[in-house]
Amino acid sequence: VPQIALSADTVFASAPCSDSVTAPLTIYNTGDSTLFYNTTGYLIASGGILPGDSALLTLNFSSNGLAAGAYPQTPLTVNSNDPLNPVRVVSIALTVYGTGEILPAQSAVYVGAAMYGDSVSNTLMIYNTGCNFLSIADIAAATPFFTVSDTALTIAPFDSAQITITFAPDTLMLYADSLIIYNDGDSAHIVYLSGNGLGVPQIALSADTVFASAPCS
Repeated sequence: VPQIALSADTVFASAPCSDSVTAPLTIYNTGDSTLFYNTTGYLIASGGILPGDSALLTLNFSSNGLAAGAYPQTPLTVNSNDPLNPVRVVSIALTVYGTGEILPAQSAVYVGAAMYGDSVSNTLMIYNTGCNFLSIADIAAATPFFTVSDTALTIAPFDSAQITITFAPDTLMLYADSLIIYNDGDSAHIVYLSGNGLGVPQIALSADTVFASAPCS
């Protein structure tokens, strides 16, 4: 009589962000005649196992496009000619782990040109290419001439956020600065900023009143 035994009733697999892994499941024949099996659900396979032998099934998992977390999978059903256990069901679960990964859309931003006493703004996209939430603790420029609309952000996995950078010069010159973005683990990312401070036009008149005189006719 064939007798089926499995290496596990539940298969757990864990994979980092955007990766692939495998997990084994072994089918044993502890009986004294050939065990014939076929599987449905998570994996399609079939075969025959001699008494005292085994068959190794390899389950493939992919975490591409998945955020960090636990993902129950379609169970694996093992059908066999074991008269006492003709159907065995194996639960399967995948756990995805990883961190948020920051990616500013640009390494440098020219904010624009403005007369001193005025301001101009531009935007910067910040992407989270990781599979976990990205926490940005602080965003700040080194000088007061550049300011940002948001100084702290939380960006969901595979998502993005836009910040506005404002440049307000106080004199006629070309400005350069560094925008420092601190994210998880106190990692710092630098985006270089520049802006052009323009002179302010000033009007002057030759006179506030114009007098004219003319002879008759």
